[in-house]
Amino acid sequence: MLKSLIFVWFVVFSFGQLPAMFMERYVNFPFKLHPLDLVTGLIFIVGLKNIGKDMLMRLFLIAIVLFGGSMIWFSVLSWNDFAIGFLYLVRIVSYLGLGVVVNRLYGQRVQNKILIYRSLILVSFAGLFFGWVQYFWFFDLISLKYFGWDDHLGRMTSVFLDPAFFGLILVFGMILLLARGKKLSKKLIVLLGFFLIGLGLTYSRASFLGLLGGLGYLIVKMPRKLMIIFFLMLFVLLLPFLPHKTGEGVNLTRTKSIFLKVENTKEGVEMISRSPVFGVGVNNVCALRKLVFLNNLLGSHSCGGYDNSFVFILATTGVVGFLIFIYEMRWVLAETSADGFGLAFKAAIISLFIHANFTNSIVYPWVLGYVVLLGAISRKNS
Repeated sequence: MLKSLIFVWFVVFSFGQLPAMFMERYVNFPFKLHPLDLVTGLIFIVGLKNIGKDMLMRLFLIAIVLFGGSMIWFSVLSWNDFAIGFLYLVRIVSYLGLGVVVNRLYGQRVQNKILIYRSLILVSFAGLFFGWVQYFWFFDLISLKYFGWDDHLGRMTSVFLDPAFFGLILVFGMILLLARGKKLSKKLIVLLGFFLIGLGLTYSRASFLGLLGGLGYLIVKMPRKLMIIFFLMLFVLLLPFLPHKTGEGVNLTRTKSIFLKVENTKEGVEMISRSPVFGVGVNNVCALRKLVFLNNLLGSHSCGGYDNSFVFILATTGVVGFLIFIYEMRWVLAETSADGFGLAFKAAIISLFIHANFTNSIVYPWVLGYVVLLGAISRKNS
């Protein structure tokens, strides 16, 4: 049953935000609920018997830290806000648990690892395919602002409805293709070419920097350096030829979004100062924005986060949570294998951490799930 659920997880992942939008038409939840979260939670529950006591205790301690800030602000929050924050906590723990379950099922044999690895490439390719469909058939997404989404014109967002997050999914796909590519075949060249063009059409500068960081790491660590350098140069040469006449969003030298991110970060720092030790809890940011800042993002899909993931972690879990995050990342990287799987994982982490300085990508469900599964097959065999 677990393997069937994991297959379903990949299928649901491939359709991005569409399943949730479809579900919202027929079921009115008081909070944002995505089918991918439901499948992830189900895998975690069914797979509990596969998780060792040491990992269960680790997840339990992480949950306590994530929940600490919520208890401090309990008297300020409504029951509804408190419940929503608790469900966000359940989501994060479930995604981390997903990685443990997949490691137990697929992380021991190379053939099983390859299956998950190729599945991750496949969902990146599915996103690319839907991205091309969206770009040519749904070029103008400005009307989505009436449903709480950012309005985009002339940018490839695919089924994720956000060019920055979608761009990172494409970056992960390219890293995985290059990290274990045995030779530069014509098929690989064509596929990477489509990925590069698709990434360019997102106009996501955070994703561009993430690509440079991830492929830069591969250049240092891999023997096939010229192949990767060639694709980096090809991407840089591609940028001047991208369409630039459909609005501010496709202007790579735009500054408005930079100033907005600076203001967003300032607000995040102010939120951190309200509860620096344990934070305000995961994820009470949206509720406290209403109480503390009278923020006008209420109702927006970005209300519950900050553009900088590290500011978000500090704001929600405090210094204690941030130090635990650093400790856990050091432990994960120390346990990562030195083979092609581990190489791809470390390159993806570098891309993610660069990207996370500009977009709250670390806790974005699709990014978190992608990285967790890649990490699950990259761990050293015990």
